[in-house]
Amino acid sequence: MEPKKIVIADSRWLLLTGLKSVLERTPALDLVAETHQSCDLGKLLTEHQPDVVVTGFSVQSVVESNRLKAALKKSPKTRLLYIGDSVQKATVADVMQLEPRSYILTVCDEQEIVDAIWAAVEDKAFFCGKILDVLTGTENLQIGLELADSCQPVLLSEREVEIIQLIAEEFSSKQIAEQLFISSHTVNTHRKNIMHKIGVCNTAGILMYAVRNEILSQA
Repeated sequence: MEPKKIVIADSRWLLLTGLKSVLERTPALDLVAETHQSCDLGKLLTEHQPDVVVTGFSVQSVVESNRLKAALKKSPKTRLLYIGDSVQKATVADVMQLEPRSYILTVCDEQEIVDAIWAAVEDKAFFCGKILDVLTGTENLQIGLELADSCQPVLLSEREVEIIQLIAEEFSSKQIAEQLFISSHTVNTHRKNIMHKIGVCNTAGILMYAVRNEILSQA
C-alpha cells in the first residue's frame, strides 16, 4: 500500500515541528508539503491532492477562514484534520463549518494525533473527547457528525474494538491506558467516540452493544 499523502499547514512553529516529528515516525504517512502561511495552502492542495490536510489556522479570522474554505474546494477528496486550542462553543461552531473529519486539541498526545490522522484518511470521524463534550452538549452544534440513530452501519476501528473488549473485562480507563501504552486522555477520547458512534451514553450501553454484535467473542 502506498503511503497516504499528508499536508500540514499552521502558523505555530512548535505545532508544525511536532507534527513533522510524528509523521516521520509513521512510515505509512507521507508528508508531501508544509506551510506556515494560509495563503499558500490552495496552491499546495491543488498540486499534491493529499489524502489529509492537518491545520489549525485561526477560524476567528475571516481572512484565514475564507482561505481554508477556498483551499479545500481545490482538492475535494482531501479530508481535514483540525487541531485547535479552544473549546469555546463559538470557536467549535466555526471549526465545524469547515466540516472536519477529525478535530482534536493541541493538548492531545501523539497516539491521539495518529488516530485522528488515520480516521481522516479512512474518511471516519474522530473527535477529541473535550470537543465531543461541546458538540453533544449543544444541540445546534451537531454539524458534520453522523447521527447515532441513522441506518448506516457503525464502523469501529481495531483500536475501538480493542477498548470495548477491555471495558467488558472491567478494566478502568487507567488500566486500559497501561495495557495499550497510551494516555488515559486518549482512552477517554476513544470511549466518547465509541459512545457517539453507537448511540449510547454510558458503559452499560457499550457492553450491551458489544453483546448484541458479538464483539466480545472476537477477543
